[in-house]
Amino acid sequence: MRKVKKPLLKLAWSSIFCFLLLFLFSYLARAETINFLPKCDNISCFSKPGSAVISNDGKFVLVVDSSSSPYLKKYEYLNSSLSSTNKIPLNISNPSLTLLKIWLSNDGKRAYIYKGPSANTKSIILSVNLDTNSVKQLNFYSASSTDDIGTIGILTGDGNKIIAGNTDSKSSKCLIVDANSDSIEKTLQVNDTVSTIQITPDFKKAIITYKGVLSQSISIYDVQTGTLNTLNTPDNLFFSIDAFLNTKAFDVNNKKQLLASLGGKHVLHLLDLVNEKLIIDILDNNSVGFSLPAIFPDGSTAIVAGVINNQNGYKVYKVNLSNMRTEGSVTFNDSNDVIDLKITPDQRKAYLLVNKGSKSVLKIIDTNTLSLLAEHQLSDKKSIRLDLDPISIDPYGRYAIKSDSLSVINSSSSSSSTSSSSTSSTTSGGVLNVSVCGNGSVEPGEECETANGIVFATSCTNCKLTCNKGTKKCNLNSSCTSAPANSNVPGTGSNCGCYCNFVQVRKDGESIEQE
Repeated sequence: MRKVKKPLLKLAWSSIFCFLLLFLFSYLARAETINFLPKCDNISCFSKPGSAVISNDGKFVLVVDSSSSPYLKKYEYLNSSLSSTNKIPLNISNPSLTLLKIWLSNDGKRAYIYKGPSANTKSIILSVNLDTNSVKQLNFYSASSTDDIGTIGILTGDGNKIIAGNTDSKSSKCLIVDANSDSIEKTLQVNDTVSTIQITPDFKKAIITYKGVLSQSISIYDVQTGTLNTLNTPDNLFFSIDAFLNTKAFDVNNKKQLLASLGGKHVLHLLDLVNEKLIIDILDNNSVGFSLPAIFPDGSTAIVAGVINNQNGYKVYKVNLSNMRTEGSVTFNDSNDVIDLKITPDQRKAYLLVNKGSKSVLKIIDTNTLSLLAEHQLSDKKSIRLDLDPISIDPYGRYAIKSDSLSVINSSSSSSSTSSSSTSSTTSGGVLNVSVCGNGSVEPGEECETANGIVFATSCTNCKLTCNKGTKKCNLNSSCTSAPANSNVPGTGSNCGCYCNFVQVRKDGESIEQE
């Protein structure tokens, strides 16, 4: 047999190594492509886009227009693209072009539109039935009163109940409202004007932040018991950090939420939703500015972007949430205007939205190394921060949308029948569910290892089937009449399948069941 000379052999191995590096880089940086919603060249098809929301199953997107005659537009996700389906006039006047906000029920059947008060008009809350395309204005609060509604949140998965915070600083309260009867069920007195309300994905708790003297406090409202627990910033940290800002940074098991900070030292606020405790971690004593966090779906890790006020830059941190240890950080010196931060469902990338000069730019960051994988200009206009949620990501990671410019971020790492890795999404019960793994569907109980070391069991098509790994849970879909967590019997109604919890795997192969 002819021997290969060592230099040639080294060259061959070197070429193979370089190829593998290139393959790995291309895998991690699977080029996201940027376009706009169909027939939308930037904002040409909308007079003034306000906010957008993606349905819980990723099948459609709703965009609300904030023009003088606002409307709602629906786009369905079919064949790897979004296409316009229908337009719903909202039948209200918006002469001051106030930005409208949108909420979508977990079952995708009801949307709420909120128009904040302006100089001469009170706030407006609309309930939109997406099955019939009918619009109803809610009037549970008096139009003649000097009081008004400052924010809302959807309190139940079917959207039948909402929670609303009033604007009267002398008599601050939250109202529990039955939207079907347009009536107040309960009034909850609070000690300050409500700023924002976020509902946990399992709809068991409402997280409330405040505008005034309690801006460095946060309250947890237990939906089932009706109790309110307020947590305050410790005295020794009060002057080191700033007001809380609510986020949608929940883990899928409804155990953790991360909160942003308006200013002060770079900080990570971790809200322990199980024990109702607030954990505060100062990330950098020498950097001061707005701190915005995002959480891995499995709750293991946080990525935090902290603006550096005294220079044109920001710092990105990676924090292990089990011990609150910072595992790495990197500084970017190209902007000091951080707008949004989201983690992709596979936990491999962070989407960081910043303003660079007059342009809106998306940075794609490798969550393992914090290295910059790619950068895309989304708009030639600055982004706006609307309740810290201008970017929404499809639960399956196939696409994302930036609401104020209607930019669509398409990811080639989306779930498909030929996907090389599993893709996860959250169900309404807070359970990771896998649709595809490898070259085909996973059978119940099978495992599939992804590059980030997480193994998933697939959804069970029948609750009599046994999952080899994880705890069997039924989907808490609003259309299920009886589907309690950990039940072996599916609820009656549609979309009441049984799902398996995910299993995390250590390097040695020992599995750890998630609680």
